[in-house]
Amino acid sequence: MADLPPWSTKLQDAEQRIGAFVGAARYDYARSTGRDPGLGPSRDRVGPDKDIRGCLAEMAAALILNVSWRPNVGRLDAPDIGRRIQVRSTDLVGTGRLIVKPAAADEDPYCLIEFRLGVFTLVGWAFAADAKKWPLERYGKDPAHYMPRKALLPNAELVEWIRWKDTGHVEVQSDPDEVLE
Repeated sequence: MADLPPWSTKLQDAEQRIGAFVGAARYDYARSTGRDPGLGPSRDRVGPDKDIRGCLAEMAAALILNVSWRPNVGRLDAPDIGRRIQVRSTDLVGTGRLIVKPAAADEDPYCLIEFRLGVFTLVGWAFAADAKKWPLERYGKDPAHYMPRKALLPNAELVEWIRWKDTGHVEVQSDPDEVLE
């Protein structure tokens, strides 16, 4: 798409409808199962707006990174996109930070998508372990690590990590004659 910033995309109308449908389904699932919304700003929200934005951000990140997006509902253990990538979104243009909870798997990559005027931009990424090096903060009493965008890794490195993972890379022993027990 012409005239978009690097690492950005706009979703087509059909994609937006799919994201809205899945986001609403996630919201309904959370309410029907009594899922705890946490202690943060989402606790008192009314309506599926944040779930919908999350789905749209996941879809946009998948398009930008050329990986799959599965419209999961109720599968909280599943990656947001690709085989392992978690997506976080912000509408705080220029100031939004990557939010990672203390229980996040250290080896999982998290990417930050910024949403502004219909454009989704991949800001950067980090492994959860690196995001957890930032102080635990409590906004609305829900603890999380808030990694500033200046500390995020470049997007090209995430693309390389995805390629590396997709080749089926296996760790090689340092001594080929060593027998692992």
